[in-house]
Amino acid sequence: MDIGKYKNFNFRTIQKDDEQTVRNIIFKILQDYKLTLDIEGVDHDLFNIVDHYKSGLFAVVEDSQTEKIVGSFALFPLNSEQIELRKMYLLKNYRGKGVGKWVIEFCIERAKELGYNTITLESASVLKEALQLYLSKGFTRVTTPNHTDRCDVVMEYDLNG
Repeated sequence: MDIGKYKNFNFRTIQKDDEQTVRNIIFKILQDYKLTLDIEGVDHDLFNIVDHYKSGLFAVVEDSQTEKIVGSFALFPLNSEQIELRKMYLLKNYRGKGVGKWVIEFCIERAKELGYNTITLESASVLKEALQLYLSKGFTRVTTPNHTDRCDVVMEYDLNG
């Protein structure tokens, strides 16, 4: 299902046939930043994305000119008040084109529509551009303990503020 369009990019919900491509993108980016893949833990969802995200949203970013998947993002409900922004990855050649800003704005609006109070996310300090993006869109650092070993930054966005 299509969920949006921005410049030369289409955003749609993931399909089963997309899962291997998404895994390849995420694994490549983790490797590029020397971040550890955790197949038994936080990354187990990547081996059955469609089923794991039935209660949330997992979307792919497509280059509309080549029709290739170039990134991903997900929203996953933690409880009735909080939803987590997860698996936001974009191949290097596609960064700096406004895609990340579109994704954040989309996720904020979707979370509001669904009635959540807070969006949370975990990230790694080596992902400097991503952290700057989150801060520029109104996320704030919090001292809540992280749940993911490779992540040392936790942020929140107050949807009621």
